[in-house]
Amino acid sequence: MIKEQIVKGKLNKFIKENTLMGQALITDPKNTVSNYISDLSKSNNLELNISSMDLYTI
Repeated sequence: MIKEQIVKGKLNKFIKENTLMGQALITDPKNTVSNYISDLSKSNNLELNISSMDLYTI
């Protein structure tokens, strides 16, 4: 049981750090991209989706 909880915790942390929708916003680190898009959709009565993403590294 303890091993399962550790694995779940590590997996959730990995997903949160390595997926766009799980990452924290730069402007508000307490909020995620997913929550921000959801709130923005509700407040403007729109259905917003991310259809593509480009990753640039320096």
